[in-house]
Amino acid sequence: MPIESETNVSIITPFLNGVPYHSRYSGYERLVYFLKPRPSIYHTLNFPRATWKALRPLRVSRVLPKFYDCPIAEELAIRSPSKILHHLYGEDTFLLSGPKLFRGGKKIVVTFHQPKSMLEKVMPFYWKKLIRTVDRIVALDLGQFEFLREEFGGQVVLVEHGVDTEYFSPVPKAKATASLCLSVGDHLRDYPVLLEAMRLLTRKLPKFRMTVVSNSLTTVPLKNVTLLRNISDERLRDLYRSSHFLVLPVRQATASNTLLEAMACGLPVITTRAFSFYTRNRGCLYYEPGNPEGLAESMQKLALSQDSCIKLGIEARNRALELSWTRVAKRIMEVYDGIA
Repeated sequence: MPIESETNVSIITPFLNGVPYHSRYSGYERLVYFLKPRPSIYHTLNFPRATWKALRPLRVSRVLPKFYDCPIAEELAIRSPSKILHHLYGEDTFLLSGPKLFRGGKKIVVTFHQPKSMLEKVMPFYWKKLIRTVDRIVALDLGQFEFLREEFGGQVVLVEHGVDTEYFSPVPKAKATASLCLSVGDHLRDYPVLLEAMRLLTRKLPKFRMTVVSNSLTTVPLKNVTLLRNISDERLRDLYRSSHFLVLPVRQATASNTLLEAMACGLPVITTRAFSFYTRNRGCLYYEPGNPEGLAESMQKLALSQDSCIKLGIEARNRALELSWTRVAKRIMEVYDGIA
């Protein structure tokens, strides 16, 4: 059943903080706890879901979105008394909200998370026609915004992903060592390049060590890399706080919880310019996608310079504060006000 609230906004989401298998403090759904007044929440796990077996032919043929399995939850959210329905993860929950005939006058807001190439793969073949009818599309980074704006014009607004800067916060560190760095996550990660960079780097720094937190990797063929899976929120935050720097290997992306949480904890980041909209050249070093030699060079630079890590860590924290959920929620509420 939905989590009701006295508000003109309903939220539909496949994820919710604190629900089993999802972090209490991470994710775009964290937004709902900073909206005032609190919206009504339609968490798709609380409703009967269509089975993968039944929907698979429609997904393969791209008649349905690749991850869509929530027609009952979406229908009830549409029929709710609120004036606005916000799909927090449009790739997962948006379908019935498209045709104006089914909406009953409700305003529709959709946030998309995937970069252009992924959107074309996970959405149905007619998705551009379907999405033209919504009232606002929220883009999470500049590249995604430009692509969506070209397709859909003034419907599209750019509002950044946020981060809980109170939970993810720095603490005074013991003297850092060159043997402690971190990589976290699975989606769109380029781990082959990272592991090759590690091989190259350890030829010069034999004592260098890395911790990787990933549920997609099963083994890591390097003795100087520790693989962790399914760790607690507190353990992850401790790793952010105690590590020397974060390595985020990607070729393409929009936003990243890992990036924002690490920066909020005062952790310097080595990544590609796929995240330049979020880093704004502060608190980070860049390497070229697919270039393990360049990544190894950047890692060596931070591994050998505690002063650089301290300087970049301060920059990272300050940038993260500009992306606090309090600020982001205020901008999302302005989006609602603009269509109410």
